[in-house]
Amino acid sequence: MPMRSKNVLGELASLDPKRLVLISAGEASADLHASRLIRELRSLAPELVFFGMGGDNMAAEGFIPLVDAKEISVVGITEVIPKIRTILRARWTLKDAILNLRPKWVVFVDLPDFHMSLLPIAKKAGSRIIYFIPPQIWAWRSYRIKRFRRYVHKALVILPFEETLYRSHGMDAIYVGNPLLEMYLEPKPYYEGNDLILGLLPGSRDKEVERNLPVMWEACRLLKKEIYELRVLISCAPSISEALLHSILGPLPPWAEIMKGAQGVLKDSTVCCIVSGTATLEAALMPVPMVVLYKLSKTSYILGKLLARVPFISLPNLIAGKRIVPELIQDEASPMPLYRALRELFLSQQKRKAMIDTLLEVRSLLSTRSSLKDALRECLI
Repeated sequence: MPMRSKNVLGELASLDPKRLVLISAGEASADLHASRLIRELRSLAPELVFFGMGGDNMAAEGFIPLVDAKEISVVGITEVIPKIRTILRARWTLKDAILNLRPKWVVFVDLPDFHMSLLPIAKKAGSRIIYFIPPQIWAWRSYRIKRFRRYVHKALVILPFEETLYRSHGMDAIYVGNPLLEMYLEPKPYYEGNDLILGLLPGSRDKEVERNLPVMWEACRLLKKEIYELRVLISCAPSISEALLHSILGPLPPWAEIMKGAQGVLKDSTVCCIVSGTATLEAALMPVPMVVLYKLSKTSYILGKLLARVPFISLPNLIAGKRIVPELIQDEASPMPLYRALRELFLSQQKRKAMIDTLLEVRSLLSTRSSLKDALRECLI
């Protein structure tokens, strides 16, 4: 899905701008959430035409991609540098589309470092700006709220405490529930059998996988020596090439298997090891006991530490307001500490059950919500 030609923009230019909705979503989870938003908007206004930057889930809903989201999918600060030309080209493509087509609505989904520079451009075009999954000002770089408040008409937030926070800064914000609740409507029954399955979810970006999967795999090997019956399921995100996993893992032993996506891995796992991100919340909603891992480049980690304002990195801990799942970050994200944390969960059914009970509390905190469809109906007025 390469950058699209001027012919596509010409076709869009022939349409009434009131029908046009530019949506920009920049990574795998945002693509998934934006696809749901497209479905809801189309059910309210079938005449709308959706285009911009997105991925396969959005395209499956009839979205017209001008930019493939995978082209700019990076994590960290120094990791942006090799892709800077691609990122700037994507930004230029979207800027050109906004200014020339002047869509009635521009919807930004997550990815604030990319989208914040497009806010004044969308306002200049006269578009109404909706931000779905806005910047986590509660975590770091809270100064962005001033720019955000100046340009955004409505913020659709997916963590319950964010509505109060944004409203306290004068923003029109509404908690629309977390989209993942639609995928995990009911928690899976607690299982007390003898199957011992470890799920690995190494991330949805190449650099995440390259840094974290080797650590996970070495911890697996240590664990397998002690727990002979252990099986391992490895999630391959839609944005990741399976060839990348094989290049890191080498020939897989018979006790390990690669699976597409996260849901199957979470459903079958006794315990999971997960790179910090959306997948930690998926695991909480399943629920499945977990250990959270995260490793960045040294420079990105140091800069992140200077800017961060939160005591935790995983969503279950942030939502609960306390440490309910172990987090191994940077120097701690090495095979031996990970092996020990996983071993503790595998060898104690009581610890696994206690963690599941606390994860069910996280589900409860997320369950009170307004309807995304109702919030979008209000946006369309």
